[in-house]
Amino acid sequence: MASKADIRRLIKKGLSGKEAGRLVLQDSWEVDHGREGFLSDSDLQLIKNGLKTPQDIKDYNDLIHTYRLIDYTLMESQIRALTIQVNLRVLSEMTQRYLLDFWIEQKRLMSPVVMTQKQYEEVKAKQREDLLQELHDIWGILDSRARRIAPEGYSEEELEQYVQLAAGQLLELVQAGRLEPTKLQSKDINRLEALEDKLDEWRASKPLEKRRSEKAWAKFEKLHAEKSEFLLQAFQRARAAQAQENLESLRGNLKKVRDGLLALPAGDTTFDYWYSSGEELYATGLPEWIEWIDEYKYNLTNAGFGGIAILINPKPSDLDERGYYVENLFHDISMIRRMEAHYEERGEPSLPERLQVGAEKVEEDVREFLGSLAVIETISRLLKLDFTEDIEKGYKEVKRLVEGYNDLITDTHDKFHYLPEDIELSPIPIAKLKPTSESLRYLRERMAISLGEDWWKEGVLKLTFEQPEEELEGEEEEEAQHG
Repeated sequence: MASKADIRRLIKKGLSGKEAGRLVLQDSWEVDHGREGFLSDSDLQLIKNGLKTPQDIKDYNDLIHTYRLIDYTLMESQIRALTIQVNLRVLSEMTQRYLLDFWIEQKRLMSPVVMTQKQYEEVKAKQREDLLQELHDIWGILDSRARRIAPEGYSEEELEQYVQLAAGQLLELVQAGRLEPTKLQSKDINRLEALEDKLDEWRASKPLEKRRSEKAWAKFEKLHAEKSEFLLQAFQRARAAQAQENLESLRGNLKKVRDGLLALPAGDTTFDYWYSSGEELYATGLPEWIEWIDEYKYNLTNAGFGGIAILINPKPSDLDERGYYVENLFHDISMIRRMEAHYEERGEPSLPERLQVGAEKVEEDVREFLGSLAVIETISRLLKLDFTEDIEKGYKEVKRLVEGYNDLITDTHDKFHYLPEDIELSPIPIAKLKPTSESLRYLRERMAISLGEDWWKEGVLKLTFEQPEEELEGEEEEEAQHG
């Protein structure tokens, strides 16, 4: 950089308005950043006094005004960068809360379900009652019987011969009147198929990883409960109106299976909509059904794989009014449920809505920030002065936080889905994002106040942006009108 003496000689020699303005801008930039300037008050006065022509004075004043606009734009971008940083940290914290909640749930699933003795006995009795009412189709009954009588270590290819044996045993029970499977009536079959179609639609619309979400499972359980309730009612109607020819048809088909005349390939409908209740199967004395109904299965009543732990001498504070254990371990440590309750009570957007909107807002703000960056870079090249120092620092910090946020949602996305069902978060492609046309137009018009209408066309960098489709259509119509 030239010495102060050299600069003084240049000033005394005389400068054009643009040269003088650039010199003052460069000095102001240094001073505004806490560094030593190179122009004294007397230098500044000499520069102003040396401007003689109206054009030089205008050029000088325009550049001084440009600096004010640059300063204002940089302050705006700094505020926007800080806003992006705060919002990204909030987004990351909210996402991590869901991740924490997910891991706690995984830990809970692998831990024993804690119960009091009273609770265990009552839950076990309720489960047994439900299993006695549960309906089982003929193919399921045949399959269970075949697997029970097959020797240990059998292969799936060998199972067919045991299905034949099972069909013979089942036939004997039917002929002896100890088992009376029931086929549903046609009108109920149609309704049942419609309910099954709804479940299939749910499965098709939900990727496997998203079926774990609380909201998704609530919908599934509602559909499943509706189907189960209707099936039980349909079974009772069919049992009351069961025709003898139905049983004759069933016995004939069981004989064919027993004799190897009827295999049961995938998709076979021979035994479709034939059911027996758990109570009826229990009464046959078949050991697989005795065990299924009498033995308590904790994973049917409680989600998890850790078994049951009976709590001895529990504290009263650990029990509810029924004498059941109240699980407190890690309960809502992520605070998600408390936050949701708080927002719901106030009628405010839910946590998932805030997360989704927040992610969209961050991307929008990044585009706006990139508009300021593009304009400052263009002005710097146009004036041959570097005004990007502050905005580049802001961009580096924004980029660092964006990359951290992207890592958070992509590293785990393929392994499991821990976010609510209706949230679709995608990485923010900061390297590919472009400013919006609105932000660039606004900043171009601001700088045009001092630099002239077409200032940006003289910039070395072309200001590119992402243009909305409706705007493109409007321009095409305008060109056609003036064509």
